[in-house]
Amino acid sequence: MEVLLSIIGFVILILVLVTAHELGHYTVARLANVGILRFSIGFGRGIVRWVDKRGCEFQIGWLPLGGYVQMIDEHDHPVPDKLKPFAYNRKSPLWRIAIAGAGPAANIVLAFLVFCLIFVGTVNVRPPYIGEVLPDTPAEQAGVISGSTIESINGEEVKDYYDAVNELIRYMNDDTVIRLATDKGIFSLQVSEWIMQQGSLDLNNTLGFRFGIPAVVQDTMLNSPADQAGFLPGDKFLAMNGVGVSSYSQVADAIRANPATEVRALVNREGMEKALTLIPQLQISEAGAEYGWAGIEFDSGQQQVEYTAITVLPKAAQETWRHTVQTIELMGKLITGNMGTDSLAGPIGIAQIAGQTLTMQLESFLFVLALISIFLALINLVPLPILDGGHIMYALIEIVTRKEVSRQIRIVGNQVSMVLVFCLMIFLVYNDVSRIFAN
Repeated sequence: MEVLLSIIGFVILILVLVTAHELGHYTVARLANVGILRFSIGFGRGIVRWVDKRGCEFQIGWLPLGGYVQMIDEHDHPVPDKLKPFAYNRKSPLWRIAIAGAGPAANIVLAFLVFCLIFVGTVNVRPPYIGEVLPDTPAEQAGVISGSTIESINGEEVKDYYDAVNELIRYMNDDTVIRLATDKGIFSLQVSEWIMQQGSLDLNNTLGFRFGIPAVVQDTMLNSPADQAGFLPGDKFLAMNGVGVSSYSQVADAIRANPATEVRALVNREGMEKALTLIPQLQISEAGAEYGWAGIEFDSGQQQVEYTAITVLPKAAQETWRHTVQTIELMGKLITGNMGTDSLAGPIGIAQIAGQTLTMQLESFLFVLALISIFLALINLVPLPILDGGHIMYALIEIVTRKEVSRQIRIVGNQVSMVLVFCLMIFLVYNDVSRIFAN
């Protein structure tokens, strides 16, 4: 089932991403009056194909690893005299830049529209609450206090958990100090060497703290162990069996680990400490394991924000810009060697992510779609001859030199870039397979 979901998720991602990208090229090429021979989603023989009234063949190829728009171009094939005015190579350099850049631009627009879908309506905003600080980590060494809420990171205001995670990722593998301003003090985390050793973007492992939900009672079920023990809404857990706690997960772990066993709880009730005794009810899982249950509903601390069809537009634009800049920064770190290549995912890794997010909320799948769309836009702007960036590069050279790049240079450029892209794909697949065996 997991493999099937991965395949389905991957195919959906590719269909949406590639269709948007190629539609960008197709639309601007039509505006430039360039003749189009084929519009293909996927490679290889077409599973589905049809021809429009202009003679353009549309198809869905059997290999869903990309797509292309085949235009009339004298560089690729002989062109009859009557069709030469419609050839791509006969258009001005500016038109060719517009056609080549339209694909990446369409992916950025797609990301913007997806963020609109994610945020429109009522959005639950989770506070940037530090639920737990892990031992022997930069966070512990800096004195970060569990139970505190982040207010800013290196001077940038943080409004919610989502802001905090995105701001922190910017500094991964940097030789820098991260200054966390919280409601309980300001802390400086020296992270460079430790993160370089980890080669991971997992916040828990790299910085040493977990975001969590405050250990505050919202309600208790009638006649449940928590109700019988006297817990009231608003009670904030301070300790369980003498061990300090600050997050919902720590309290839940203590309850589950002590079925039918007396647990001493210390809570803050209206500014006063109060001791309560809880005996979690014995429960048995489907696998036969015993665990405790108390019947407590915790206050997530979330707030609801309403975005209309109008107010969501600046929010979506902000998120598109934020993740575009973030992706450029991460690509820069990869190029300079400041981030390990083991974090890169190939088609198998993307398929796994797509399958996993399909089982979660729709927002999770859409979020991955938006991020990959931004990455696809940026990677296509790399100036390799077989990518959009290469076509833009050739057009810019023509503007500067006032003559076309020679056919021989184009052939060599295509061959070299194809080898580079092929090697990259092999490396990414190797990464994916290595990750699967390691897990």
